[in-house]
Amino acid sequence: MFGTGNYKIDPSTVQRTLWPRYGFNLGSKELLFGYGADGFSIYSGIGTYAHNNYAEVMCNFGILGLIIFHTAVLYPFLLAIRNKDRSKNIVIIIITFYLVKGFFGVYYSSKDACMMLALCLCLVKDVHLGQFITIREQEQNSNFCKLSI
Repeated sequence: MFGTGNYKIDPSTVQRTLWPRYGFNLGSKELLFGYGADGFSIYSGIGTYAHNNYAEVMCNFGILGLIIFHTAVLYPFLLAIRNKDRSKNIVIIIITFYLVKGFFGVYYSSKDACMMLALCLCLVKDVHLGQFITIREQEQNSNFCKLSI
């Protein structure tokens, strides 16, 4: 069931567990900027992706790319946590799912991750907007009163 022939283990599974470590090791050699898009599959000699989002982004785009990518993911997460409205919990759930999913697959270039990020940003976009509109309306009303006097 888990191996072929007389094997007790599946060699493919062993390889997939070693590739993330290899991705981090390879990425540490080009620490700041990485090897570029698809760098892991080209420079590792494996010919496929690292099966770990963090290792793949680290190898391809370096530590700067890893920080920039995860800042874009964590920004709506932090806005949802800070918000008192519990309807934003869906953002926390979705992003937590994708952060955990990153240990088992690569999603930085997938369409569903782009849609997830757009949805989460849309759901938290008005977290601070209500306060801004209220302050702006008060300023406009006070300016109108000054003009009419």
